[in-house]
Amino acid sequence: MERKIDDFKTVCEFTQYSKDSSFNKVPVMMKVTELGRVTLRDRSLTILDGMHKKKQIIDTEKIKEIYKDVFGLEV
Repeated sequence: MERKIDDFKTVCEFTQYSKDSSFNKVPVMMKVTELGRVTLRDRSLTILDGMHKKKQIIDTEKIKEIYKDVFGLEV
């Protein structure tokens, strides 16, 4: 089924603006990989690699390192 951008308007508005959304409270970054994805939510780093999931809390001083090494962003 083909989708149009307007099909996603309601969920996008909820995600961005609702007080009930978990996506507008803390920084969230996600990167798709060959076998899964890497997600950084506040200080929680989750790596999904195929059927394996690893979650760890990152020290505040290492966050910028994760931005650069994992997501390719210099902050």
